[in-house]
Amino acid sequence: MSSKASPDYSALDRDGYVVIEGVLTPDDIASMSVAIDELYAKAKEDPLFRTGGTLHLDGLKEMGSPFDRAWTNASVVDAVAHLLGPEYLMPRAHLRAPLTGEGAQSMHADYHMLPADGGHFVATMIVAVDPFTSDNGATRVVPGSHKQLKLNAPKDHDSPHPEQRIIEMRVGSALVFSGHLWHSGTRNHSGASRRALQIIFTRPDVRQFS
Repeated sequence: MSSKASPDYSALDRDGYVVIEGVLTPDDIASMSVAIDELYAKAKEDPLFRTGGTLHLDGLKEMGSPFDRAWTNASVVDAVAHLLGPEYLMPRAHLRAPLTGEGAQSMHADYHMLPADGGHFVATMIVAVDPFTSDNGATRVVPGSHKQLKLNAPKDHDSPHPEQRIIEMRVGSALVFSGHLWHSGTRNHSGASRRALQIIFTRPDVRQFS
């Protein structure tokens, strides 16, 4: 399902990110919730499995449906191609769900080396399986910081950056951003987990991503 309004792809160049609404339908979310519960139940069968403060589930790329509905969405494809060109790769897709009181991260970029051509090596997409709000661990970003190798950011995970924006999103919406953009999760102060798909895209000339 495409978004109701065309995304402003120029924001990817200016701010380093764009929010795309309507990437997933309510039926998509329902199917994903069932699949997530099944993956979580299977993961718990491993005696070495530990959730910590944030639940992570990997291998979503290999599962395909229903998760692939996120990264095959036409507006998402256009946004990622705008950043990386049409021949991009997708090395990883996983779930991240910070539990109550958890999820705060220090500001970071997903890839620190900037390409000489002024473009982007990496793009990241975060899809809201649950609503993103200011109190449940929503992603924060520093607009325009994708043009900087380093950012003067506070080391304490809960200290705000003076230029940060908290990205609040409805269920089924997606945040697509340059992998060079400085961002982080915030602390989940709500009483429930905040589930999100996190998908990494790279240019073909990126030989290693970690």
